[in-house]
Amino acid sequence: MQLKFLGYKVNESSLKVNDIPKGTVNFSVNPNIQMDIKKDPKRLVLAISVSVVGSEEKPSPFDLFAKITGTFDIVQDSLDINKMRIESSRVLFPYVRAYISTYTALSGIPPYVLPLIDFEGAPVQKGAPIPQPAQPKKSGIDAIKITPIDEV
Repeated sequence: MQLKFLGYKVNESSLKVNDIPKGTVNFSVNPNIQMDIKKDPKRLVLAISVSVVGSEEKPSPFDLFAKITGTFDIVQDSLDINKMRIESSRVLFPYVRAYISTYTALSGIPPYVLPLIDFEGAPVQKGAPIPQPAQPKKSGIDAIKITPIDEV
């Protein structure tokens, strides 16, 4: 590993449980996942923001927002920013998934688990779609977006 994980912090978090009318069998949980990277010569900070917002056409059992930031020391400076993006995302995203599932479960609703992401194959262009997985994708993965890398 070329980065040393120093820890993470939940910067912001909110959850609103929505009333879904009885008889509604089709609802949608479409996560929007944004990743922003800041880097200086010795440290890298990755912020992952997750939002889920329903609409009248596609009701969601909850509206959620969470922003979680991970901090890393750069051990090997010769590593390019894309490799740092992949490595830091692989380390931090499981914490984000665990936080979201625990947060929803403790709110008295069934736990929601974010879909897995292949960070090596994920694009870095703003709004570019996530590569198609070999197996059928779960509802909501189409809404995942990875934002461009922002070097400081």
